[in-house]
Amino acid sequence: MFVHPHNLKEYEIFREVMRSGSITHSANTLGISQPAVSQSISQLESKLGCTLFDRASQKIVPTAKAFLLLERLAPLFNTLETLKPAEISQPEDETIKIISAPVFSRSFLPPLLLKFNAVHPNIRFQLEMASMNTIPVLLQERYAELALVNHYRNPVNSPIVDEPFARTRVCVFLPKSHPLSDRSVLTPADLSGEPLIIPNRRFLWSRNLRQAFKDARAELNVTVDFGSADLITDLLRADVGPAIAPFFPMNEVLSGEFAIVPFEPEIHRYSTFCYLSSIELSPTAKRFMDLARSEIKAIPHTELIDSFDGSMAENSIV
Repeated sequence: MFVHPHNLKEYEIFREVMRSGSITHSANTLGISQPAVSQSISQLESKLGCTLFDRASQKIVPTAKAFLLLERLAPLFNTLETLKPAEISQPEDETIKIISAPVFSRSFLPPLLLKFNAVHPNIRFQLEMASMNTIPVLLQERYAELALVNHYRNPVNSPIVDEPFARTRVCVFLPKSHPLSDRSVLTPADLSGEPLIIPNRRFLWSRNLRQAFKDARAELNVTVDFGSADLITDLLRADVGPAIAPFFPMNEVLSGEFAIVPFEPEIHRYSTFCYLSSIELSPTAKRFMDLARSEIKAIPHTELIDSFDGSMAENSIV
């Protein structure tokens, strides 16, 4: 028998009836009417789809199902009875400070913060945009507890922990009117000679991209190479050319405005949480990270990851 305490009051009434063996005594103990006790037991039987008490005689006699249910409920009520008031009281207002790369602050984070705040209205956010060069410094100065960045970077002996949570595929972003916009994938051969917006060489995954063109003997015609994902939007809107960039979080910025086609061969980029190794993350920060991970599951061309190995470094930023 599966126990789902969707209405804990019904189970409390049931337990009291089992203890006392009497509807009248249970009603007096609980401070409610006898009809209310009887109705609660009937509703519980209906929800569970079984008979809990034999009412053929004047007495209310528990069935085997009732004893089984009482046994299943014991751990639940034991836990409730051992909880301290502080453990279930509403927490005081709290502020969590987060730093993020600009592309996350303008796309992924706003709806995420809104969803988190709907569940935890007592939580306030302090959000700051920063480059990866300054994020480690800000974390070490305790300016923020958590950072969200769009690549993996973990220098030797670094006091910063980089915890990857998402891997996303590199795609081609192009106007919907472009002749290649209806393709299921785009290869270096398809893009040969096409004026392109691509990341500069400090991105390791950009080196893989350039190598893919070289291996295919395709012409890589770079109109603009970018150092920040923020530039992609303006360049695309200026019709400089198609852009090759990670699907997430650029899809959040450009979704619906441009066609997005996966690039082949597959190249990936990683998104990570960063925080100081010397501090214990607050429960609020951990809940926020869990919510971010849950949202990733619904994003196309992007997968949730919970570990990192050396092979991923080839697609990260140096």
